[in-house]
Amino acid sequence: MSQLDEGNYWGRPMNRRSVLRASGLGAAGLAGAALFGCSDGAKEDGGGQPAAGGAAKAGGSAATVKRGGKLTVAVGAEPLGSLNPHRGQGGGDHKFFWTMYEGLVQYNRDGVPDTKYSLADSFEAIDPTTIKFTLRPGIKYHDGTTMKAEDVRYNIGKVQAEAYKSAARSQILPVQKVDVIDDRTAIFKLDKPNAALLTLLGDRGGQMVSPTALEKGVEAFDRKPLGGTGPFRFVEWVSDSRVRVQKNPDYWRKGVDGNALPYLDEIEWRVIPDPNVALASVESGEVDVAAPPLSEMDRLEKSGQYQISSFVGSSWSGMYFNLKLAPTDDVNLRRAISYAIDREAENKALNFGRFQVATGILTPAAKWAYEPVASAPKFDLAKAKEFLAKSKYPNGTKITCTIATSQEAATRAALWQDMLKKINVQLDLLPLQTYTNRMWVTQDVNALQAGFSIRADPDGTLAEVVHTKGFYNAGHFENPQLDDIIAKARESYDTKERKRYYQEAEKILADQVYDVYATYSAQFRVARKRVQNTELTFGAEGKERYDEFWVNA
Repeated sequence: MSQLDEGNYWGRPMNRRSVLRASGLGAAGLAGAALFGCSDGAKEDGGGQPAAGGAAKAGGSAATVKRGGKLTVAVGAEPLGSLNPHRGQGGGDHKFFWTMYEGLVQYNRDGVPDTKYSLADSFEAIDPTTIKFTLRPGIKYHDGTTMKAEDVRYNIGKVQAEAYKSAARSQILPVQKVDVIDDRTAIFKLDKPNAALLTLLGDRGGQMVSPTALEKGVEAFDRKPLGGTGPFRFVEWVSDSRVRVQKNPDYWRKGVDGNALPYLDEIEWRVIPDPNVALASVESGEVDVAAPPLSEMDRLEKSGQYQISSFVGSSWSGMYFNLKLAPTDDVNLRRAISYAIDREAENKALNFGRFQVATGILTPAAKWAYEPVASAPKFDLAKAKEFLAKSKYPNGTKITCTIATSQEAATRAALWQDMLKKINVQLDLLPLQTYTNRMWVTQDVNALQAGFSIRADPDGTLAEVVHTKGFYNAGHFENPQLDDIIAKARESYDTKERKRYYQEAEKILADQVYDVYATYSAQFRVARKRVQNTELTFGAEGKERYDEFWVNA
């Protein structure tokens, strides 16, 4: 739709010339463009956390909160190649990024863009394709420079530059031009109305990085990123060992006691690939927070000794295909593979039944847009063999597949190898430390066994993974019909209409088998009793947040 519908553009009637002044309407006006009408309050699951992305309320008060101390968090892997939020490729890397960086527009734990958390203290829709941003005054980067509106133009231009290799490029391409009016004012001119953009600016592509720091060298910044504005600033990254950040003394947001956040002095992530060892480190007191083995969840829940946080649908896991590389360019082979995967068996064998069998690219955490996909392939060996017979490889074939260098990845890949042997498809595994690079940069393998962490707006998921220009669409396979559906959903400010488009896209993805969607993850974190505000562990997309954590001595 090219003209805004004043009855539902923001979910409320408004005058066209003053659609929004976000300083007063941050969570309900333009801030809700992508999600208006879809937040119905927090719904609690059995772990005391918002089910599938619901809101969480901050704990603590000015009288009880304590400042100082160090939080130690066990992680299964170090950042995937870069601590530059624009250029990182790993879905699990957000937990590092979001302590050090902030978005021009930042969304809250409901997934709604909110000026309370944003570097822009107001944003105004001048018309459906023009947005005015007014920056918060006096924001300093970690390198000591002061943020200005020209930095917004610089950052947007960087992300859009193909040579920069930003995973968020497709999300930001709709911004046709950034006009800088003065040091605090920037105006975005969009190619078309875009209901998702504000929410997406809270993800990788909208994070503000110091131009001074970045111009010293992009590759150097990947490893030593002293250029964010977040509550913590980078200290060190020791490969395969740890990442450390310390309190930013110039941070602008306030805590419940009226003083500047963060409450903590330091966060250290320790790389502990084995979840059993990570849990043992929590139980011994060496580590404060960890993702426990699913096999231990029953025991931990019954013990009552720890705080357990959970989130349903933070990602889907399965297999990506390169649709331009033989033999996975054959749709019937892809269909055969998808029907040969027993998702229920995988969930029981690897996840103790705690995950959810997947049907499509959107997870239950995308509350207003999600519906199970009735036409999605599900385990049916007879159908798998039928589609193989229709393919160019009726007698079977082999495909190359990269996986992570972890025991978990190896176990899962071995399970899939056994499943695919039943249709005479050989899965040749390439365990690599940089396993995503072969799929999305050099693009010389058929498949990647991994997953995708959802974005707060469904557009971020579909545009990045299956759109022709999406970074995670290996080979950049072109499907004009699918691209058109994604564009129409993005341009509509009617939530119900957007949902219809996304369900149409899901049917195409199920038929063409862009990827194999196996399970929707359930995230769990176990924390020692001394850790406070654990109810804020997960954001709207299921990524960890630590900006308001504090610890008792």
